[in-house]
Amino acid sequence: MKKLDVGQTIQMLANVGVLAGIVFLALEIRQNSYAVQAQSRAQIASDAADHLMRIAENPQITEIYIRANDGEELSEVEQYQLLYWLQSRVRRWENIHYQYRQGLYSEEDYVGNRTAWRSVLSSQSARQHWEQNRDSFSPEFAAEIDRLLAGPQ
Repeated sequence: MKKLDVGQTIQMLANVGVLAGIVFLALEIRQNSYAVQAQSRAQIASDAADHLMRIAENPQITEIYIRANDGEELSEVEQYQLLYWLQSRVRRWENIHYQYRQGLYSEEDYVGNRTAWRSVLSSQSARQHWEQNRDSFSPEFAAEIDRLLAGPQ
């Protein structure tokens, strides 16, 4: 059996140290990935809660939305209020879609969001908004919404 000299021993210990460092780094990256996913989900939930709270605190937008879906005439100001409200809503959806595509939002949560989107898109005003503004969104998100509009999946 060959005896290891001091240089070989040091090199072998250095290699073990490098391997241990790589394993530690992989564990740290995995932990960081979980933290980023949790942060992403928390931000999406916070945005949704904020959006719902704004609606609850300002029933006027709900009245405008209902009137638009009933085919009633809206004033120019009401048309803009509805436009901006729907625009902010769909932009939030686009962010959720992006977070999902990046692996930062779970499949289970995303499926629930898609179900809610389909429900909202069943309204006349939301569908009309989508048709008029589709090209202002990312192609991947636009394709996702188009699939929702095409029917159940």
